[in-house]
Amino acid sequence: MLYELHSVVPPKSEPGTETVTGSWLEVSRLDRSGRVVLTRRPAPADRRFDGDAAWSPDGSHAVFVRETLLEPTGDFRLQALYVVNRDGSGLRKFLEGGAVGGGIEHPFWSPDGKTIVFQRNILQCWVTVEAPSDLGLYRAAADGSGLRRLPTPPAGSSQHGFHGTFYEIRALNWSADSKTLLYLLAPYRSRCVGDYELPSSAVAISADGTRRRVLVHASGLADAQLSPDARHVAYTIRAHERCDLFVRATGSQRSRLLLHLRSGCTPGGEFAWLPGRAEGVVYADGATIGIVDAQTLRTRVLVSRRSAAPPCSDRDPCLNELLAVAASGREIAYRRTLDPGDPVHVISSDGGHAWTIPTIRPPRRVEIGDVHVHLN
Repeated sequence: MLYELHSVVPPKSEPGTETVTGSWLEVSRLDRSGRVVLTRRPAPADRRFDGDAAWSPDGSHAVFVRETLLEPTGDFRLQALYVVNRDGSGLRKFLEGGAVGGGIEHPFWSPDGKTIVFQRNILQCWVTVEAPSDLGLYRAAADGSGLRRLPTPPAGSSQHGFHGTFYEIRALNWSADSKTLLYLLAPYRSRCVGDYELPSSAVAISADGTRRRVLVHASGLADAQLSPDARHVAYTIRAHERCDLFVRATGSQRSRLLLHLRSGCTPGGEFAWLPGRAEGVVYADGATIGIVDAQTLRTRVLVSRRSAAPPCSDRDPCLNELLAVAASGREIAYRRTLDPGDPVHVISSDGGHAWTIPTIRPPRRVEIGDVHVHLN
C-alpha cells in the first residue's frame, strides 16, 4: 500500500482546522511490514507537497505530483511529475510542470506500463483571466520521452455541446490492451463550480490520438468506465438525490439500466469493470459490495450490511468505497468509510474469502491523506 502522509499543525482555536504544512510518500506491504519512505518528510520551510500518486501496473514503481509553494500564501507554485521505485530508490523527475504551464493532475499508467497519462486543469478558482488553450490530456512514454498533448477541444470550444468558457477534463480508464483511453469532459459555468444540468461527455480516444468518439453525452453524467475489451461503457447519471448506473455498447446509442445506487454518485469510488470478465461490473452502494452482469442484469452481493464484519450500525454506516480491483479480477479492495486512515478490506470476487488490512499508525501531528492499494 502507498500512503500519502501529511504534516499538520494543530489548530490554535477551532478543532478540525489543522494546517497541512507538507506531505510525503511511504509504502508498506499489505500486512504493514516492509515500510519504506519513498520521499523524505519535508520541513515546514520547504513548502513541498508530494501526492496524487499512482502505482504502475506491476507495482514496481509509483508516479506522483510534487508541488512546491513559492510563497506561504500558495498563490504561486511549481509542479513536476516524479517516478520512484517501490523500494524508494531511483527517484527521478519525469516532467517539469513548466513544460505544460503547471496544473498537473491525476497521472496514471497504461495497463502495459509503457505510457503515463496526466491532465492539466485550472488550479486556482479565483483567477479571472481566460482559460489557457493548452488545458487537456497529455501522454508520454514511461521514460519521460515523447511528451505530447492529446487532441481535445480547446477551452471555450462548443464541441460536444459545450457553450461555457471553462470545462474540466478528467482521464478515467484504459482498455486492457492500452489502445483506447476514456476521458470525461465536464462544462463549468464558472471556473470552479461544475454544473450537472449542463451535458457532459465521456469520450474514447485512441492512444495515438488519431481517433476520437463520444460514447455518452448527457446531463448529470458523473463517471464512466470503459470495459476491458472496449466494447461497452458503464456510466452513472446523477438525478436529484439518486444515482443510476447504466451500460451501453460503444457503437450504440441505446443504454440499459443496471442499478439504482442509493448512496449517490461519488466519481471513481462506486463502480469498476471486473478484469477477465467482459460483462462483470463491481459496484459499491452504501453497505453493499456486489457484481452485476451487464448482459443478464443478475446481481451477486459479496458484502451486505448484515454480512459486514464488524457489523454496520448507525455509528458505522459502512459507506463503502472501492479502492482497487486486482488485474486478475480475483480480489477487490474497499474501505468502509471515506476516512483514508480507516482499515482496508479485501474480498475475493467469488465471495469465498475476505480479510482486513489495518493501515499504518502515523506519528503525532501526521495524518494519512490517501491510500493507494495495489493487488496482484
